[in-house]
Parts: sequence; C-alpha cells; structure tokens
Amino acid sequence: MPRGFHEHERVRIRARLQAAAHEGLATIGFRKLSVAAMARAAGISKGAFYLFYASKEELLFDVLAGFEATYHQQLLTIAAQPSGTPPERIRGLLEHALLAWKREPLFRFFGSDEYRMLLQALPPAALAAGMQADLRFAEQLIAIWRAQGMVIEWQPALFVNLMRALFLVALHETDFDPAIYPQMIAELVAMLAARIGQQGGI
Repeated sequence: MPRGFHEHERVRIRARLQAAAHEGLATIGFRKLSVAAMARAAGISKGAFYLFYASKEELLFDVLAGFEATYHQQLLTIAAQPSGTPPERIRGLLEHALLAWKREPLFRFFGSDEYRMLLQALPPAALAAGMQADLRFAEQLIAIWRAQGMVIEWQPALFVNLMRALFLVALHETDFDPAIYPQMIAELVAMLAARIGQQGGI
C-alpha cells in the first residue's frame, strides 16, 4: 500500500508529475508515455501515482489545461495594453497567439491522432470543462476590447471557434504549398482582424 504524503510533498510531487507528463507528450507522445515512467520521474512508485491521478489520461489533460490557462492569460495581458487601431490590435494579438502556440513543444500534439485518442479516453465532464475554459477566455478578451471602446458584437462562442479554425490551419501547415503558406496565414489573420475590429459590429 503506498504511503501517505504531507501536503507540501503532494504539491511538489504533483508538479514533478506534470513536468514529466509535459516532457513526455512533447517528446515520445501519448501512446509511449507510461504511468511507470512518469511516477519514476517524480520519485514515487507506480502505485503512489494513483494517489494523485486516477489515470494517465487525467494527468495529461491536467497538463494541457494548465498550458492553455497560462497561454490564455498571456493573451489577455497583451490585449490589456492597447496600441494602434482596433484591427491592428486584433491582428497583433492573433499573430502573437499563433507564434507563441507554435513555439510550445506541445504544439504538434494538438493536431495528432494521439490527441484525439486522449480526448476520447476522457469523461464528458472533463471535455466540457475544457470547452468552458475556452469560452471564458473569449468572454474576458472581448470584455477587455469593449472596455477600450472597441465595438465587438460577435458572441464569444463564434470568436473562440474562429480562433480554433485558424489554429487548425496552422497545425496543417505541411499540407499547403510552402511558398504560399506564409502569405495565406497572414491574409487569414488580417481578414479576421479586420472583420472583428470594424467599428459598428458585423
């Protein structure tokens, strides 16, 4: 029977598990990453792992949710520092969002079959929580823009799904002509920014 842990130990071990899961997802992928390997990296037994997470999938989803929460906060901080016209500010935010996302080692995991496998293994409540987190981010972002005097009539759900569509294009970059892709993604960002940032709404 795994021994118990003091609260400060639990915090440190949970952080080590999350770090091991993050690195494992980015390097060897979902299929090859094992509970035993993550437990070993965290300095605990495989049995003790289950004192922290009910499954490998729960830990990995926790890591992805933590990444997205940090990522969302970075974008909200940028949005709170207005500079330029509304379309320019929105375009700058979208360009930063794409660049920061692609720099993250987990970026390619989001477009993989393994990512879909992970989602299929999760309970519906976990997936619903992830969708709600995205929606709250869009609500906060639009609220910041409106407080700055920008006229935004789009609903948060429409905005967040258009962002997902843009990121899906980025995930499939290799499916496009490399000579055209940079201009194509720049045009998509510019069109989306102009549409959102036009005064008077849609």
